[in-house]
Amino acid sequence: MAENIQVHVRVRPLNELERSRGDHECVHISDDGRTINHVVPPERAATGAPAVRALSFDSAIGGSSQARVFETTQITQLLQDALEGIAVTVFAYGQTGSGKTFTMTGSESMADGDGQFLPNGDGPHGLIPRGVTALFSLIAQQQQSGQLPGGCQVRASYLELYNESINDLLNPDETDLPLRSHARTGVFVENLLQIDCEGVEDAMSVFSEGTRNRKVGSHNLNKDSSRSHCMMTLYLSRRNAPGAEGRLSFVDLAGSERLPESQSAGAAAKETGHINKSLFALGNVISALADSRRRGGHIPYRDSKLTRLLMDSLGGDGRTLMLACCSPSSHHLDETLNTLTFASRTKNIQNRPVVPQADGSSLLLQMQQQMRALQEENAELRGRLSQPSPTPSSAHHVQPAAVAARAMAGGFGGNSGGGSGGGGRSGSSSVNASMEDGAALWRPAAFDTAGDADGAASSATGAGAGAGGGPPIGSRPGLALLRAASDSAGEPGSLQRESGPPPASKPGLAALRAASGATPEVAALKQEVAQLRTSNELLRKSHETVVKENQQLQAKLERLELVFASSDR
Repeated sequence: MAENIQVHVRVRPLNELERSRGDHECVHISDDGRTINHVVPPERAATGAPAVRALSFDSAIGGSSQARVFETTQITQLLQDALEGIAVTVFAYGQTGSGKTFTMTGSESMADGDGQFLPNGDGPHGLIPRGVTALFSLIAQQQQSGQLPGGCQVRASYLELYNESINDLLNPDETDLPLRSHARTGVFVENLLQIDCEGVEDAMSVFSEGTRNRKVGSHNLNKDSSRSHCMMTLYLSRRNAPGAEGRLSFVDLAGSERLPESQSAGAAAKETGHINKSLFALGNVISALADSRRRGGHIPYRDSKLTRLLMDSLGGDGRTLMLACCSPSSHHLDETLNTLTFASRTKNIQNRPVVPQADGSSLLLQMQQQMRALQEENAELRGRLSQPSPTPSSAHHVQPAAVAARAMAGGFGGNSGGGSGGGGRSGSSSVNASMEDGAALWRPAAFDTAGDADGAASSATGAGAGAGGGPPIGSRPGLALLRAASDSAGEPGSLQRESGPPPASKPGLAALRAASGATPEVAALKQEVAQLRTSNELLRKSHETVVKENQQLQAKLERLELVFASSDR
């Protein structure tokens, strides 16, 4: 589902230089907290006279409170989105000296790691340290509540784009890193160092180290001017969901400046040229994305490394928040109007945030784990339903008739040598009975659990052949024993068949039904096994479907990689 980029405007107070110069405020925030009223100079007004115009954004923030900025922009909700697997980007834009770096990082003491950070305090700490602390607090809360049972692995990187060269701020020796693109993972910086962060202290160390190493200069407009675009990224991987990785990026863009006012020269003038060139390319991308007539057409992402790094954030599948920082001074009215126009266009850009699906290998691994778990559970349930035959040579399992016989054998114990077969056959059967915790486990050793009459007759000890020979093919020795048990209910020491009951009464079947009613867990286990078999079959079919779709997707991705590789060449 498409959604517009969130745009918030922050108007800083007048600084000492602007007050001493006698500048007045030309930008005002309405009472609704969303509308910016600004003065239009005569040369920009259609009538040639000064006018006042109003622009609306998601919020308009005045004053110097850092906590208010964090609460108004609702960064906490973006942290939750990142944990769910969405690529989230927060970036600050504005002219030099408008308060971007202060908004993102805070005071200079944060770069040295001085002071104790209070998440809810109104100190000088910027969005990055506040967001990092809130992120680890959110992870801990979700672990305690069970929403994040496996925890979350957090890795951090910090880079800068200086004179169109990507440098690793955590490893200053790595400069001019190549920018690559992959059909599945998108744009990435090759050989960029990523640090594992076990807690907020590790992430803050990464933040402090990167902030110290970034390029900073001084000129007439700003004594602490950022000379590069910086990006700190946190990679979030849920341990219980392999393949799903969220991303949280904080981007502090260098400010645009005018050489006649900044009076930069030499290397500083070259830096200004690269900064303005990359911001110009960013403006072209935003203009193309914001123009409904050009949507779906060519977007000049490749004109700058900055726009390539922000490709997913601008018109892509991520969720983006922009902070437009402005100076209220009448001296910087033109730059302020450019910033507000830039922010207004950005607000018209639509992203389509999605959670990246796990690739084929991760999905296959998850399905294999589920199948193994179901197989183990099936084996355990089968073991509970069946008991091994006491005859060493028998490889069969006890049938439900034998289970029922054991369940109703509470009154029988010891060994009995008396018994008789069916169909006129007389003889004796050996019956083993044991008592455990008051429950009788009655195991007839004279018959094969598969119901083979000949095998039962041969394995019985002390059995003699009657005049009628072996039992009929359709007879069941287990049923005969059940009948014997029901006939000799008053004689626990033996199982002696006196006279067979009429065929119509069938006490063995009645006993079997009674035993089945006395052991409802057997029926429940059978039903659960049937359900598991059905689930296994559905999972197998789903697995085959996913494998086929994965093969088709892999073929498409390989073709796309060839296209991208040829375009890069």
